[in-house]
Amino acid sequence: MQSHPKDLRSFLKILDQRWPGEVLRVDTCGKAFDIAACDAAAFLAKLKASGKRPVTLFRGFKTLSGKTWQGELLFSELVTLRKQAVALDLDGEVKFQDLAQEFSRRNRLTQKPVKIPAAEAPIHHTVLTGSRMSLFDLPVYRKDEFDAKPGWLCAVGVGREPDSGRYNLSWHRLHVHSPEYASARINPRHLMEYMNRYRAKGYDKMPVAFALGHHPAFEVAAGSNCAWGVDEYEFAGGLLDSPGAGDAIGHARGRIFDPRRRRDRPRRHDRSQ
Repeated sequence: MQSHPKDLRSFLKILDQRWPGEVLRVDTCGKAFDIAACDAAAFLAKLKASGKRPVTLFRGFKTLSGKTWQGELLFSELVTLRKQAVALDLDGEVKFQDLAQEFSRRNRLTQKPVKIPAAEAPIHHTVLTGSRMSLFDLPVYRKDEFDAKPGWLCAVGVGREPDSGRYNLSWHRLHVHSPEYASARINPRHLMEYMNRYRAKGYDKMPVAFALGHHPAFEVAAGSNCAWGVDEYEFAGGLLDSPGAGDAIGHARGRIFDPRRRRDRPRRHDRSQ
C-alpha cells in the first residue's frame, strides 16, 4: 500500500472501504448507556465472546457533565493482525513475519514533522480555554468495576526536554478527579527524567500536552523504545513513514506549549526561600 499523509480518519477510511464490517459504529443516543459505568467495556467483551473484534466507535453518549459527546470514542483499533498491518500501510492479509519485518524497517527511520498553517490544522478546529475547559466534558470512562471513580482518560503524553528540545511520547492513563484536575502515573523513564531536569533548573512545573485520536502508528510509536538521542516526534514520523506525519503533533508543539516562549515557561522556584 502506498504511503501518504495519514491521520485516524484515513486509517478508518481504508478499513471501511476494503473490509466492510471491520469498523462498527454504535449510536447510543437515547439509550441507557454510561461509559463511566463500564458499559463500553461490557459491549466490547460481548463482541469478543462472539468472535468479533471490529474497530468500535461509540457516539451519542453523555459525559460526566451531562452533555452529549459530539464526537466518537474509539476502541480496538489495533486488536487484530489486519488492523496492525493497515496501520503500517500493508495489505490486511499479510503474515505476521511480514508485519514484523516492516515494523523493524520503520523502527530505524526518522522523519521530521511537517508544519501546516494553524488555520488548516484539524487540531485547531475547536479550541477551548480558561473557564470553558472541563475534563468532565471529555469521554471519561471506566473499563471494569475496579477502576477508580469517577473515571479515566487514556492519552499520549508529549513532553519536551528543557535543554536539547527533544520531545518524548508516552502512554498514560489519566485518573480524572474533578472537572479541573486529573493525575497521571509517570514511570521512571524519559518523561520522569525530563521532570527531574526541570526541577533541577528550579522550575516547579513541566509543560505537557496529551494527544488523543491520532493515527494508530503514532500510538505504537508512543509505546515503543527508541534511542535517547532520537526525537520521538521524528521517531513517530518514521513509523508512520509519511511526509505528513507531524501535522497534528507539530501544531501541538507550536500552539499548545513551548517552554522557549515566555508565556509558556513554567514558573521557577524562588531559591532565596
